[in-house]
Amino acid sequence: MKLIITIENIKEFRPIAESIPPARIIPYIQEAQQLDLKRLLGDPLYLDFMNRFDNSADGKYTAYQQLLNGVDYTYGTLTLNHPGLIGYMVYMSLARFMVNNPINITKYGAVQKTTDHSDPVDPKTMAAAVAELRSNALALQVDIIKFLTTNGTTYPLYNYQDGSALGETGVKFFDPDNSQQSRSNGRTLISF
Repeated sequence: MKLIITIENIKEFRPIAESIPPARIIPYIQEAQQLDLKRLLGDPLYLDFMNRFDNSADGKYTAYQQLLNGVDYTYGTLTLNHPGLIGYMVYMSLARFMVNNPINITKYGAVQKTTDHSDPVDPKTMAAAVAELRSNALALQVDIIKFLTTNGTTYPLYNYQDGSALGETGVKFFDPDNSQQSRSNGRTLISF
C-alpha cells in the first residue's frame, strides 16, 4: 500500500523519538489511510486519489497535490485555506499509534512492555492525549470537507451520497431541505 505521509511528516507536527522503528508506526499510517481517510473522501475519490496522487504525468496530479499538501483558494470573494490531508493523516495515525504501540503481540499473547528507564503513561493522560490528536484531526477534517465541497468540479468523485465523512460524522455544511443559498455540485451549501 502506498503511504501518503512519512515519519518525517509526523515529526513536522509532533516530536517523536528517533529510535522508533518505522515498522512500529507504518501499520498505523496504513490503518488511518484505509479507515479514516477512505471514510473522509469516500470510496471513489479515495481510490482515484491513491492511484494518481504521486504520478506527475497524470492530469489530476496538480489537483491531488493540492488536496494532499493544501492550498489557498477562492470561494466567492473570500480567500480560504485548505490545510491539506497531511496534517489530518498525521493526527489520525498518531492517535492510533499512541493507543496501540505499548501493546506487543508475542507467541504467548498480548503484553505491555516497560523498562527500568520509563514508566507507562496513566490511562487518563493517554486518553486525553489521544482525544487531543483526534480533535485536531477533526478540526482539519472540517476544512478538508469545505475545500472538497466548494471545489466540486475539480473533485467530482467526492460525493455526499457515497458515505464520505459528511454522512458519518455529523458535520453539516448542507441545507437538508435545499432552502438556503446556492447549489454546488448537486449539494446545497450552508454558511461556513
